[in-house]
Amino acid sequence: LFPRIRKGNTKERWMSATQTKTGKLVKSAQLFDNEAVINVENLSSGIYMIRITSEKGVVTRRIVKD
Repeated sequence: LFPRIRKGNTKERWMSATQTKTGKLVKSAQLFDNEAVINVENLSSGIYMIRITSEKGVVTRRIVKD
């Protein structure tokens, strides 16, 4: 899973927070520039909310991991 980041020489910093559907934080990370990748391989099967925050705003996405 990765945020949509525009091409070019961007210097943005992103924060990600992965939570269970009950709101328990299971993973957080700082992401930089266009190398931002959120690895969910080690998460158990279930429904998660991933919140990505940057200086431009906040995006929240629901994912289902089988």
